[in-house]
Amino acid sequence: MDRPATTAVRKRAFALAAAEAALFAVLGAVAWASAPRTAEAPAWDGQAHGYAYSTGRRDADAIEREVRLLARHTRRVRLYSSTDLRAARDLEREGIEVLAGAWLSGHRKADERELRALAAAVREHANIAGAVVGNESVLRGDLTPARLAARLDDARAAFRVPVSTAEPFHIWMMHPELAEHVDFIVVHLLPYWDGIALAHGVDRVVAQYRILQARFPGKRIVIGEVGWPSAGPSQGEAAASRLDQGVFLRRMLQRLQAHGWEYYVLEAFDQPWKVRGERLAGAHWGVFDADGEPKFAWSGPVRDDPHVRFKALSASALAFPFLLLFALRARHLRPWGRWLFLAMLQGAFMSAVWMLALPWDYYPGAWGWLLFAILFALQTFAFVHLLAGGFELLETLAQPRWRRQAAPCPSGPGFAPKISIHLPCYNEPPQVVIETLDSLARLDYPDYEVLVIDNNTRDEAVWRPVQARCRALGRRFRFFHLDHWPGFKAGALNFALRHTDPRAEIVAIVDSDYVVRPEWLRDLAGHFEDPRVGAVQAPQAHREYARHPFWRMCNWESESFFRVGMHHRHERDAIIVHGTLIMVRRALLDRLGWSEWCICEDTELGLRVQRAGYRALYVDRVYGRGLLPDDFAAYKAQRFRWAFGAMQIFRRHVPSLLRPGGLTPSQRYHYLAGWLPWFAGAAHAAFTACAIALGVGHLLAPAWDSLPFQAFAALGAASLGLKLVSGLILHRRRVSPGWRDTAGALIAELALTHTIARAVLRSAFTPRLPFRRTGKGAARMPAQRAGAAVVEEFGLFLAIWLCILALLWQRGTDDALTLAWAGMLSVQSLPYAAALYCEWLSSRQASQRRADVPVSSAPKWAGAFQGARARAEAPNQARPAPPPARRAGLNPPRRP
Repeated sequence: MDRPATTAVRKRAFALAAAEAALFAVLGAVAWASAPRTAEAPAWDGQAHGYAYSTGRRDADAIEREVRLLARHTRRVRLYSSTDLRAARDLEREGIEVLAGAWLSGHRKADERELRALAAAVREHANIAGAVVGNESVLRGDLTPARLAARLDDARAAFRVPVSTAEPFHIWMMHPELAEHVDFIVVHLLPYWDGIALAHGVDRVVAQYRILQARFPGKRIVIGEVGWPSAGPSQGEAAASRLDQGVFLRRMLQRLQAHGWEYYVLEAFDQPWKVRGERLAGAHWGVFDADGEPKFAWSGPVRDDPHVRFKALSASALAFPFLLLFALRARHLRPWGRWLFLAMLQGAFMSAVWMLALPWDYYPGAWGWLLFAILFALQTFAFVHLLAGGFELLETLAQPRWRRQAAPCPSGPGFAPKISIHLPCYNEPPQVVIETLDSLARLDYPDYEVLVIDNNTRDEAVWRPVQARCRALGRRFRFFHLDHWPGFKAGALNFALRHTDPRAEIVAIVDSDYVVRPEWLRDLAGHFEDPRVGAVQAPQAHREYARHPFWRMCNWESESFFRVGMHHRHERDAIIVHGTLIMVRRALLDRLGWSEWCICEDTELGLRVQRAGYRALYVDRVYGRGLLPDDFAAYKAQRFRWAFGAMQIFRRHVPSLLRPGGLTPSQRYHYLAGWLPWFAGAAHAAFTACAIALGVGHLLAPAWDSLPFQAFAALGAASLGLKLVSGLILHRRRVSPGWRDTAGALIAELALTHTIARAVLRSAFTPRLPFRRTGKGAARMPAQRAGAAVVEEFGLFLAIWLCILALLWQRGTDDALTLAWAGMLSVQSLPYAAALYCEWLSSRQASQRRADVPVSSAPKWAGAFQGARARAEAPNQARPAPPPARRAGLNPPRRP
């Protein structure tokens, strides 16, 4: 194709991608802008008979500003305590009539101070038209009706203005004798607290007022509080939102004004400090927010979110560059897959903007801002992780086939390079290693050698049989036993590299528990005819897993990465190198060496191979099968090592991944995205800790209610749910044959969440850990204390469910937000429940294996050891002294 034609194709592709990105950005903005609820209500001019007003912790300037604002909307204000009397002078200057109050708490001295302050204010300010002695004092239990009556009698004798006390409707009905001690009745009618639905709230207020009129005929009745909060937990059928507040007040005030009743709207301004006593709803009763801005429209439709259009446009503007980038780079996907990911990407930005704007609708306080920052960071990470997983899912399902596949490639005529197979082992059961050696002896390849490096195994009964078997297999096999050798597995491999036959052009690595197929080397060696190929990887696989349910779960959990994840990375030449069934170009390995500082030396080597400019191929054909970890404790120990090693690589190499050069952008993406699952474990632990802390905070410290953290809870639970769903789809389509194995694989993956979290967090404080062997192939499992491997998981599972039960016990099951929080906590407990289940299965499996192998039975390798003890070591099995230390990778290779 000539250059003009190519340019035209590129322009057309760009135009199509831009159109797709713009379409999803616009659809997202329109969907969000039209999503909030709206409702019609009678228009209101903002004028009210009176407003309830608390000065709270405001300074004199703020009080003055608020009083000037109130003067534009009412001629009457109700104050609650001596603290609020600070506003009396400003109210008098504006000509506003005051219904003043004294707050009675039941403490004699404090109550007397309140009454003295009220008496002084009544004498000083002519605009005080009435006094309210006590506000819900009987409801709170601070005063008995008799004690309150005595206070009222004293006040009526001392004050020149009419005196009353304020109580809700049911208190006046239960204690009608209080009416004999007041000049007028002040009643609070708040259908929200009674759990009345919005549709019936106005009728409820009118009905209660008429009942009071009938119960106390001829008595003046003032509604001291009437209103609806704009935020807070559900109460029965009553929900709290800006829409509910606006609709209720606009309907209610029209009815009250039509009847000509006296009332005070609860309240003029939001009171953030009230969250300590009245939780989230207490801070959000104001018609105006704490900054003096109206919270809902006074005419036209009432909207749940008045800023929704700005948020929707902001989200789409932020998302558009990423939508365009993906639409350009994902033309190989079927349209439905590309469009689905574009929708996910747009949704992620919409959720992020919504969360970022959340605190501005509430009053978090210092602790609230801190928790918000932590949870927002965790949630942002969850979105990134979710998008990376979604991309893997859709690239797996939404293209006809993998674009880049490597098939077996037998050597061509005249190309049969010598291959050196390195088999490191440490304290491995001899019968397991011998089985591997026997399979290597059957390899169908003309020119290879096998170097067995046993490092730091102290028990001769373990390594001597392996030595004897190597001698019996002939000159191809060389055995080395190293005492006190540094560098763990990488140190042993570096030693093997220095003792490799100089004629060898390829080095192959195999784990000591793998039984390999004869065609392994023959099928893959041909790939190295291409000088750009630096490594060829075959998948890991397992044997004997069908014998026990726990092993079956572990097998299918591992299979998912090699059937999906490796292909996904292979598309952009960014595979993870594994330390078994891997073949590496000898010249390249000589220059790079194995990194002895890392306990995942294989993965670290793979990164450096690709950064050096070589290709790493993945041939998805099983050429060998190994053993699974003996039990759940060994399974956890293996995954802990992988996660800790990944963090070591991250600390060492992430700076170079963020700089240009070496790797392609696609390779950088896959390595950075490949660390996300490890960090996800730590994020889950942090989110669980925050969730438990918030749950305890809800129980003990009402101020923790300053933000609706249940919103984060729902998003966190949704992230985990989507992860499980995507895993389920991938397993069913590409990995396991049945639902049972699919479910088992997902449970096994969940069960490792806490282990991964521990490894990631440990790596933040400890840069290095010793290499620990994964227990495999034990002839007889030792007896262990039941549950010993899951003590921490059990403690966290118990803590979560105690928190759930305490929340439900304290707040009941009528509050939707509490139910949402409890539901999220239960979802957070799933990984810990999965760990408990796996430990139970593993314990059953261990018991069966102990029963199958009698204690007195001798292991298969005992005879081999007896024959080997008397023989002296051959020269090539001498214990060499450690050579001078050499840092790997100081001389990077030239690009081929």
